[in-house]
Amino acid sequence: MKRIVVALVLLLTVAWLHEARSVGSTARIVPDTTAKPLSAAEASKLEAYLRNILGNTSIRLVHMPPDAEIYVGDQFLGFVYPDEDKEGRTFYFEIPIFETEIEESPPPRRIR
Repeated sequence: MKRIVVALVLLLTVAWLHEARSVGSTARIVPDTTAKPLSAAEASKLEAYLRNILGNTSIRLVHMPPDAEIYVGDQFLGFVYPDEDKEGRTFYFEIPIFETEIEESPPPRRIR
């Protein structure tokens, strides 16, 4: 079966915020596989950060070195993995969406 994967990447560090404000800057999407694994402390901080910026306390990270899985309640959402370069450590949030999930999803709710 053909699977289509869409990767949405959010950069989650102060280094990214600095880069994003720079005119003409481009963030690197492909992570460095030599980065040190995500620590339990980083996973805990990222979970708190995601809960805060997304306004959802049911978000949880399951630390599985070298990265972490992200869930909203019991629903798998994606992965967070670290990257390192000369400017510091960055965390990527990737959400894979498979074609079968799109076909099986209910119609969107109307926002009033």
